[in-house]
Amino acid sequence: FYVDFARSASSAGLLLSKELGKRVDGVIGVDVSFVKSILEAVGPVYVADYKETVTSSNLFKLAQSHAEKNFFPGSRQKKDFLKSLFNAMQLNITFRESLPYLPLAKTISESVFRKHLLFAFNDKGLQDLFTVNNWSSTLWGAPDGAPSTSINDFLGINEANLGVNKANYFVKRELFHNVNIDDKGNISQTLKIEYENSSNAWPGGDYTNYLRVILPLNAVLFSISFDGVSQEIVPAVTDPRVYEAKNFVKPLGLEVEKYDESGKTIYGFLVNIEAGRSKAIEIKYVLTQKISLNLPTFSYKLRFFKQPGTDEYPYSFSLSYPKNIRVVNGKSMFSR
Repeated sequence: FYVDFARSASSAGLLLSKELGKRVDGVIGVDVSFVKSILEAVGPVYVADYKETVTSSNLFKLAQSHAEKNFFPGSRQKKDFLKSLFNAMQLNITFRESLPYLPLAKTISESVFRKHLLFAFNDKGLQDLFTVNNWSSTLWGAPDGAPSTSINDFLGINEANLGVNKANYFVKRELFHNVNIDDKGNISQTLKIEYENSSNAWPGGDYTNYLRVILPLNAVLFSISFDGVSQEIVPAVTDPRVYEAKNFVKPLGLEVEKYDESGKTIYGFLVNIEAGRSKAIEIKYVLTQKISLNLPTFSYKLRFFKQPGTDEYPYSFSLSYPKNIRVVNGKSMFSR
């Protein structure tokens, strides 16, 4: 549940170690997009255990149909199907006479770059190597710059589907990000996220999204609005001894959780996007860092943090600044 994959991997490794009684050296994370891309590269794979031919186009449908069939709480059906599929893919790749090595290598490389394939290791030296190359989706990065001379800005969103369905598979999103530097050097920002939930039935449905916005340390949240309607922000009740009590009354307003992690400040709240509907979320905040406009030069850098497991989506960025400021060196580099 951590936004930092290496921390989630550490928890997963610990649980597996307790279960098996063996030391876990590392964790490899994959998602549906990775499996689909491998199938696109090697072609259809026959899964003998289920008498099914799996392709990149029917993977999701087959996985969900086998998960639904005679489902009961604690069922392992989906895991068993995916295990059989992975075994069939491994046999196909291992014993195939003519393997498309170049497309397969390209697929794996792109999956690592796009965070559909991630790695985390117990060995610190090895993990540091993967961290600096952005192969572990950690929050590691350049620290906040020295006040007045440079700003190392940061933005990421992290979503968790709490709706006990697969609605997130049908959800599209688009981000609009505006950064404004005023004539006193204050940096205020507006982030707008437009969601579209195209699902209408199981395995889709309403998208109950616990949305977390990852910002520079100590960033101050100003406002949140849903479809242009401003929300009354109240502190989230996160103590189970409080919200599980019989006499607990849910506070009025939008509960927002705030915490710091890995040198970043994170704000989290629930938002529901109904099946077949769209919703726009607008978030306004300000950085505590301030630029001294009396200096001859200063720098502004932004790193956008992509959530693992999500496909690419449109991101628009705009920067506003006083008329007496002139850009002397501006360039755009994709950072994840």
